[in-house]
Amino acid sequence: MGTGVVIDFSRHLNRVLDIDPVAKTARVEPGVLMSDLQKAGAPHGLRFRPDPSTKNRATIAGMIGTQLLRTTRDLRGTHR
Repeated sequence: MGTGVVIDFSRHLNRVLDIDPVAKTARVEPGVLMSDLQKAGAPHGLRFRPDPSTKNRATIAGMIGTQLLRTTRDLRGTHR
């Protein structure tokens, strides 16, 4: 392993900015918790597919950075 930088977005960049139920998309900041995104989408009948056991502390950026989302990409599409 080489050197690297870890940036924690969870303290300040942790908002769900927009949910578009027609396009079935969400705009979020990188520190949003998976469980918060699920709660924001629920009133619109939307759900973000991955369901890790750590959803109450897993951030969207962390899931992308560790490729957690890769396991469902081939089955259900990709994140952008």
